[in-house]
Amino acid sequence: RRSTGTYHRMNSILRYATNSVLLSSVQIPHRRSPLKIRSNPARCVQSKRDLTSCHARRTTNNLVTNPIARRHAICLIAVFQGMGPRGGGWMAIAGEAKEAEKAGEVIELVNYSNSKDRYRILRPVGWIESSKSGASVLYTDPAQKYNTVGVLVVPARIQAIQQFGTLDFAVDKVMATEKSKPITQKVTLLSKSAYEVSNGTVYEIEYEVTTDYGEKTCIAVVTVANGNFYNLNLQFGRSGSYGKASNEFKNTVRSIVSSFAVN
Repeated sequence: RRSTGTYHRMNSILRYATNSVLLSSVQIPHRRSPLKIRSNPARCVQSKRDLTSCHARRTTNNLVTNPIARRHAICLIAVFQGMGPRGGGWMAIAGEAKEAEKAGEVIELVNYSNSKDRYRILRPVGWIESSKSGASVLYTDPAQKYNTVGVLVVPARIQAIQQFGTLDFAVDKVMATEKSKPITQKVTLLSKSAYEVSNGTVYEIEYEVTTDYGEKTCIAVVTVANGNFYNLNLQFGRSGSYGKASNEFKNTVRSIVSSFAVN
């Protein structure tokens, strides 16, 4: 036998989840025993229907702002559906709910500004600052060392990236550099683009590399300004020794790329 409080919590969660995911086949169990009203009479009436409705409003507000509670509600509905004619379907629905929630997660970012090299970027909170020859700054994921965000700054004799070459020329150079490494098996171009910012043109190149150790995705953002060549480079693993980057980091990549700016 469930307590009155437990019953009402399940009742309200099931009602909310049913309306949210349009699972009209779920039936809310009815309590036949008398209700013991503990709420403030001024806020809730004593009829069973109104009391449940009042409690449901409070629970619904909590579910709207609490993704964990929302996921649990969907899973509860799935369990009841699994008891129906189809049966066995609750595990798949619960898994989809969990993946859908993860798909919206992102890593917290914080501003990084380099006054010497005159650029700024958002970097993941909690990542470790590492050192690498030629890098102005490099941050590494403590959970997976092959997930990195770094900026390379080197002096340049040209005043604009177009003087280096066209976008296609830059793509060929990047791909050729990757292919020349002994461990590289294959390099696949995923996307390329050129766009204008306040101080010039930027080339953005995304590609996938397959090596003897696994697969990884790389994004290079290059531009020329202040007499320097700037290269923002992001890398995250896909398989093998490189590991598999979290959904949070994948969802955060675009924010990092968009934040890169040269003063």
